[in-house]
Amino acid sequence: PLAEEYAVVDSALGGQGIAPGGLFRRLALAWTLQTPRLLSARSVPGSARLLWHRGITRRLDRYAPFARFGSPYPVGAGGRRLWAAWGCGSAQEFPFSVAAAWRGGEVRYLRAGLLGLVDAQSGATGVYLLADPDPLSAAWAHLLPDIVRPLDRLPRALRPHLRYPDELFAVQQSLVPGT
Repeated sequence: PLAEEYAVVDSALGGQGIAPGGLFRRLALAWTLQTPRLLSARSVPGSARLLWHRGITRRLDRYAPFARFGSPYPVGAGGRRLWAAWGCGSAQEFPFSVAAAWRGGEVRYLRAGLLGLVDAQSGATGVYLLADPDPLSAAWAHLLPDIVRPLDRLPRALRPHLRYPDELFAVQQSLVPGT
C-alpha cells in the first residue's frame, strides 16, 4: 500500500516495468517521481525494474479517464489474483433528476457501466463494458474498442465474484427518505 506511486523490483520476477538505465534516464525518472533515491546505483541496481502507477484506482483512472473508478476489491479466480473496481459515468447536469452528493460534489447522473481489472502480479489492466450499459459507457466502448472490451471477454471465472458497487449503493441510499 505504501508503494502506490512506484516500486523497485528484481527483473527476475518478469519483464514488466522500466529499466533504470543510465544516468540521464535515472535523472529523468528521479525528477518525475521526485525521489533522489533512483539516482543511486546501490539503491537501484541496473538489473532492477521500476513499476509505475501502482495505485489501482489511479491506474484505472489514467487508463480510462472518461470514467471514475471506485474502491478496488480483491478477486481470486483460476489461480490469478486481480483487483476489481467499478467505473462510473457521471454528469453534473441531467434533466429532471435529483442532485446527489458524490465525491465532494453533486451529480445528477451516476451509473456504473464499466468494470476495471488490474492483475496483481503483472499489472495488466483492462476495462469491460457491463451488460445493459448506460449510454455514456456504451458510447465510450464504441469509440474506444481497444480500451473498453465487451463483457463476453471477461474471464468466466471472475463473473461470480462481481458485486454491486459500494459507492453507488451509498449514493442511492442517501436519496431514499428516512435512511
